[in-house]
Amino acid sequence: MPDDQINITPSTQEITARGETIYEQRYRAEFEKTLRGKYVVINVANGEAIVADTAQDAVRTGLEKYPDGFFHLMRVGHRAPFEAGGYTNKQYPAINSLQDAIGHLDDSEFKKWAELDKTYPDEWQEYREPFGIWFRGQADANWQLAPGIFRSKSSGSPSYIDETSMTNHFMLRAAGFGEKCRNTFDWLCLMRHFTLPTRLLDWSENFLVALYFAVCEHKDKPGRLFILNARKLNLVARRTYPAIEKYLPYRATHGILIPLSIETALRAEMSRSRSLEHFLSLISSFDRNYVLSYENFNEIKDSFKKNDGEMLKALVTPLAVFPNRLDSRMVLQQSVFTIHGGKAYPSQKIGSQLLPEPVQLHEFGQGICPTEFLREVEVPAGSKHQISKQLEYMGIHEGSLFPELDHQAAYIRTKWESDVGNAASA
Repeated sequence: MPDDQINITPSTQEITARGETIYEQRYRAEFEKTLRGKYVVINVANGEAIVADTAQDAVRTGLEKYPDGFFHLMRVGHRAPFEAGGYTNKQYPAINSLQDAIGHLDDSEFKKWAELDKTYPDEWQEYREPFGIWFRGQADANWQLAPGIFRSKSSGSPSYIDETSMTNHFMLRAAGFGEKCRNTFDWLCLMRHFTLPTRLLDWSENFLVALYFAVCEHKDKPGRLFILNARKLNLVARRTYPAIEKYLPYRATHGILIPLSIETALRAEMSRSRSLEHFLSLISSFDRNYVLSYENFNEIKDSFKKNDGEMLKALVTPLAVFPNRLDSRMVLQQSVFTIHGGKAYPSQKIGSQLLPEPVQLHEFGQGICPTEFLREVEVPAGSKHQISKQLEYMGIHEGSLFPELDHQAAYIRTKWESDVGNAASA
């Protein structure tokens, strides 16, 4: 083995230092001319660079090629606003039945990962609910773990949706629903209800609900179940960029956010903003009925007006929010969300004072999965039918999760429609 190869298990800091050195010496000059914005993982053992359109794809490609490798992740042309850390192979545990799912939750390692953070003082322990272990099922394991507004096309080429126009247009055309919506975050929840792409990513407090979404479609493809420690996500995000936290009272900086939290409201207003100037204009209208800890908000607003780069960076990360459950579907599905910061622009950016680019869940923290706040479980394609039947026996199906009449009709049709006649005629 050459002297410069790593033959022991390195620390995260060693992987990061080695990866950055390799990138500077071998790749930076060339990549930043032609691959700006792409993601690259550096195999720190042999120096090979693997480029992809998303961070998740880059890491997975690297691990498929070098299962025992150690990788440093970065974005070409950007000083990564996340802890790149050390990426190593980790076989995803598989769920082949409902029994497997229950067993996963009963695993001692999972229980340790899911426990309440011990840094909370005793006087805060009454805030045990919402507990903060959230679940998300995706029927295709290759789908990106990102909100619709920030996803790439299936081909990997960037997709752009005019988020600002879409949000404002919806608020105009759905004005009759406005009596339920107290703020922009509530409007984003309503948009998700009607399947519009937003900066919200849907999760559920119910493991079985998420498992349903992992198996309900694409029966020929493996699904994936993501498990989020929402409290730890918020702690890691604030620890990564603490600029806003210093302006908030202690109670507002721990645990899961609500729609009236300042950090929630700021990210929500980015959906209606095209530039920093536009963003500042919108948040200037905040009052005591719009955000909690309003007495601290003027200092935050003044920092943004000074174009404080650290304050803007603090808005690029996702945070976990417990929403106002505005309708019966959100209640039945036990809906919760991560709200993602930053702003997506078309490839040809126009104007100045642009808002910072978003950072997704896989792009900060330590490692790919399991991380400090995120785990993954695979659902093999061959197990989807069996799990679907088991869930239906337990009352988890389209008819129980979607109260709207069109979904009730679709569920009823599946119960009473058959191919018996066609089979006989054949």
